[in-house]
Amino acid sequence: MKLAPLAAVIGTAAMLSLTGMSSATAATHEAAPLAKSTSVSPRIIDGSNADFAKVPFAAREFVNGSFNCSASLISPTWVILAKHCVEGNSASSISFKVGSADLNGGTAVKVKRVAQWSQGDVALAELTAPYQGSYATLGGSTPSQGTPGDIYGWGRTAPGAPAAAKLKTASVTIAGTDDQGWSGPSIVETRGSGQAYKGDSGGPLIVNGKLVGVCSGTNSYNDPNDVEYASVPASADWITSTTGVAVN
Repeated sequence: MKLAPLAAVIGTAAMLSLTGMSSATAATHEAAPLAKSTSVSPRIIDGSNADFAKVPFAAREFVNGSFNCSASLISPTWVILAKHCVEGNSASSISFKVGSADLNGGTAVKVKRVAQWSQGDVALAELTAPYQGSYATLGGSTPSQGTPGDIYGWGRTAPGAPAAAKLKTASVTIAGTDDQGWSGPSIVETRGSGQAYKGDSGGPLIVNGKLVGVCSGTNSYNDPNDVEYASVPASADWITSTTGVAVN
């Protein structure tokens, strides 16, 4: 299964990951040839506003003050997101906003350092000071095909639109796994009530109440409604050794 960094779905001008970056910036993440067909309608496009009480750990990443990616708090001092959301950016340029469903609401927290998983599209950001709140439970088992799940993010809701003002969600279904694509070991989900789009990169895939993936890329060579989430179960040992957070 071939994988393109989320954005071959947009058109021929540039391949973009699902970050909120401009095409000029995100072009540095190009990693695969354009899809055979570019007549793919963009896709949380659709979905609905999320109940933040269900995902109080949802966070968003800003780079030099501008929204870039979605993310998740996993402890008082650690945030998980996609590696392509932090590549090329210094820790001092990255911050997160937490504790609110509003894009620009909540508490701003600064970053001390960033760690990147060598085998796939997973990154961890250590905060300069603890944030006392709620944290995601990380899942150590790969969900089976056909299992329902939910995705969350502040990504665009239409081509050319700004980031969503409120956290959005959509229901999805697990379609399988992939370990050959750009994202590394991944869990593939297929569209339900909506699908991830630019700015949803790094956001969580939640199955049975546990975070099992971070939004990474789109499978442009097969079903355009599929999106790959870098696997938390596959990166579990690295996550725990880096942060001390258990994955189970």
